[in-house]
Amino acid sequence: MIVVSVETDPHHKWRAEGSIFAVQAIGIDLQKGVTFRIEVPEDRTPVIVPGASFEVLDASTPSCWVVGPTSSQSFNLGPQAWQGAGFWESFFDGDPAALTLYDEFRSSLPQDPDVNVLPEYATVKTVQPLPGSDLPIGSIGVVLGVIHEPDLNYKLEIVDDSGEEVFSGRVGPEMVEELTSDTPD
Repeated sequence: MIVVSVETDPHHKWRAEGSIFAVQAIGIDLQKGVTFRIEVPEDRTPVIVPGASFEVLDASTPSCWVVGPTSSQSFNLGPQAWQGAGFWESFFDGDPAALTLYDEFRSSLPQDPDVNVLPEYATVKTVQPLPGSDLPIGSIGVVLGVIHEPDLNYKLEIVDDSGEEVFSGRVGPEMVEELTSDTPD
């Protein structure tokens, strides 16, 4: 499963809006909601984050995931080896057996998502012809929105030298290349 952060966490700079993460496990608590276990990019530490702070880009889950109850009100979905009582405590205590189990099952999960989500207001140039347009490749535009359903797309606007709109529509990420990511004043 691949998710994108929909907000910047002011306490964790690695969780900036638009950051993409591979989900290692999902927690569901009937009172508290959904959480995702993801890795901090700098040091590969697995952490739990609120699911409401993310949008799902790819909902597919690895075949090694199973459902494991943690209480009468909650359960986890993730590798069976990680479901055992005390696994995470042992992992964070540096227990060699827990570290080995983590690394073994971590390797079966998606690691470096290759989805590049551009921020809103990024300046882009086209690298492919745009649908329904005869604008040349290399035309400059601005991303006005990021759309994640059903696939990742951008709301793109291109204006001519006089400021008149010459293209407005959805484009796939393969059609544009980022030049800058300035936000408006």
